[in-house]
Amino acid sequence: MDDVIRGRKTQVLIVEDELVVAKEIERTLVSFGYGVVDVVPSGVMAIGVVDQMHPDLVLMDIHLRGGMDGIAAADLIRQGAGVPVVFLTSYFDDDTLDRAIAVEPFGYLLKPFEPQELRMTVETSLARHRAEHRLIASMQNSSCPPIHVGAPPGYVGICASCKKIREEPESPWENVEQFILRYMDAKLTHGICPDCTQRLYPELFGEATPP
Repeated sequence: MDDVIRGRKTQVLIVEDELVVAKEIERTLVSFGYGVVDVVPSGVMAIGVVDQMHPDLVLMDIHLRGGMDGIAAADLIRQGAGVPVVFLTSYFDDDTLDRAIAVEPFGYLLKPFEPQELRMTVETSLARHRAEHRLIASMQNSSCPPIHVGAPPGYVGICASCKKIREEPESPWENVEQFILRYMDAKLTHGICPDCTQRLYPELFGEATPP
């Protein structure tokens, strides 16, 4: 487990208005070697803690009491501090699911969950967040010249069906990964976006798996 970031324990904020559930999550995280910066019951308090304590990850219950639910709080955290958020919930209705997907969480956990499920979700979310930061830094620091492809300059040809790319009308088609690796000083990591997660694992969202 990579539980150390820049020489310190990974710090997690728990946002959960059910005290018993919150304390159990806290005990589980501590047992795996994580630090818990705070346990708060509301979205407003969560935003304040993020601004002051700068945790590495937020575990956010969706259905919080008060005027701001977990989705609204997660959206503000994402836009402001950029801290990754994992949603906790006992159920999803269609409207809630659509709103949750729109704020691009780093993961979902359906309550009740097993300790190892929590650990795996935390680790994969942190790994994805670090990978995104490395990619952004690589793009910003790349010494590669600007790419001018296709006509007019700056446009890239992309297949509307298979999504392959080509630079010029006479160039061969290639996949997006090949294109990125050729022009950027970056290493790619693979994950599953929220839309594909819902399509591939419908049971997580209370949907029946197609026969």
